[in-house]
Amino acid sequence: NGMFLNVAQEWLKKEEKKTAASTHINKLRTFEKDIYPYFKNKHISEITIPDVVKVLELKILQSYDVTSKIFSYLDSLFRYSVLNGLCERNILNDIKKGDIVPSRKSRHFPKITDVRIFKELVKAIYIYKGSHSIRNALRLVLHLPFRAENVCKMKWEYINFEKEIITIPRSEMKIKDINLEDFRLPMSKEVIEILKEQFQMNERFMKIEY
Repeated sequence: NGMFLNVAQEWLKKEEKKTAASTHINKLRTFEKDIYPYFKNKHISEITIPDVVKVLELKILQSYDVTSKIFSYLDSLFRYSVLNGLCERNILNDIKKGDIVPSRKSRHFPKITDVRIFKELVKAIYIYKGSHSIRNALRLVLHLPFRAENVCKMKWEYINFEKEIITIPRSEMKIKDINLEDFRLPMSKEVIEILKEQFQMNERFMKIEY
């Protein structure tokens, strides 16, 4: 009782109910790859600030984003442990995240406002000679107000060619409020043509593999 591995697995099970499947899988991978190797055989109350700092400093050399997530995960895990009487305090309360994981300067790219440049972009997408699937995904981005993740994870079951509408389950959207209905969007003729082309291409590949 109180061993880090057991506490973490218990906490992760509770977190699974509150997060999307893809997010939870990434969280599990982070624990297995970047956290368990250092802490799994320790009692949660035995972990010290230098222990946590060492893990964060090693990881920040590889990935800023993962390091930031590790800090947040451990912070929540220690809060959970204090609540359940497994340790006396959250040691991360004594650490400023910014002292270890400095704020990253974001570079914002300007939006395209020049019609001529935008036409060049559209032309480049439509004459793209690489993967057909990538070309169609890029073409869809021009016509659908979807996040890149929703385009990449789109399933045929979401598409109704007869009613000319796309329905994405609320669980797959960024806002997962169960009180909101599934996201529905009418398809333009161009979107229908792109998706039908992709559907036919997928069918051909399936026949070849079969």
